[in-house]
Amino acid sequence: MEIKPIYAQTKVELFINQVESWIFSGQLKPGESLPSERDLATKMNISRSVVNSGLNYLADLKLVTIIPQKGSVVNDYFKNGDLRTLNELLNYTNGNYDPNLLKAMYAARKLVEGEIIRIVSNKLTKSQAAFLHNLVDDFTSSNQRLGEFLYLFFHQLAIDSGNIVYPLLISSFHQVYVVLGNWNSQQQGKAKITRLNHQLVDQISAHQTKEALKLHNELVEWSLKDLLR
Repeated sequence: MEIKPIYAQTKVELFINQVESWIFSGQLKPGESLPSERDLATKMNISRSVVNSGLNYLADLKLVTIIPQKGSVVNDYFKNGDLRTLNELLNYTNGNYDPNLLKAMYAARKLVEGEIIRIVSNKLTKSQAAFLHNLVDDFTSSNQRLGEFLYLFFHQLAIDSGNIVYPLLISSFHQVYVVLGNWNSQQQGKAKITRLNHQLVDQISAHQTKEALKLHNELVEWSLKDLLR
């Protein structure tokens, strides 16, 4: 049994969550204006400073645009958002994901991780391969959650690629790895994940790019299929 700390949300966080739910559920549509700060504060029984702080946070996430002297307008987050918006959307859905969004994220994952594997398969050293195998063994023998393991594994591969951009890109997807990975059923998938990742390291270290990419596709397709059940 996993026991997690309990945190009380602030009024600002509660306000942000409420507005996000209106936007992500479609109750507030792109181009639609939010009520004024005064109206929101009055109707939600909170201070204007809470509303102002929350709206500024939502603007930073590209979910709304604050127009001086006019108010806040809902953005089309698919057009204006970034990875922070995606992370917020994943947290909001809390497992009730849109299959189309899920497929799109896994398509992006295939593209980025596949390119990293292509680079690494031509240069992975024995010591780097041993470190990756240890990551897999640590996951197997501990209570580490699947999402965090997958993030650490592919982040290390990105570092080993020698491309300074890829580790930063994987880092920006950290929350995506954690949320999606932890949605997978670990009890059924842990042995399969362990086997595939050990094999993946072996193929990469043997410079078998084609076989490594095939294994990677199998890993990603299993994860996606498991979530779409």
